[in-house]
Amino acid sequence: PEVELLFMCGGVSKNPLFVSEHADITGRIIATPRDNETVLIGAATAGACAGGSFKSLEDAMKAMNHHGKKVYPEQDPALAL
Repeated sequence: PEVELLFMCGGVSKNPLFVSEHADITGRIIATPRDNETVLIGAATAGACAGGSFKSLEDAMKAMNHHGKKVYPEQDPALAL
């Protein structure tokens, strides 16, 4: 299946121009995190899975991780590769 959405986290995800440029260059929707502490959420997700709270890491991720803002690529034909 084709990748439709990319998830961007870390300090660069807080720079709107950087995120917008990546959406335009890749032609994909970029999702940024809703929460600031993505590393801690990742560790908690893995721990919850290891502790048996979820059947799989994918189930834990779906329940515990959420994206915030979505940035869509510009539809300008000049940007098409």
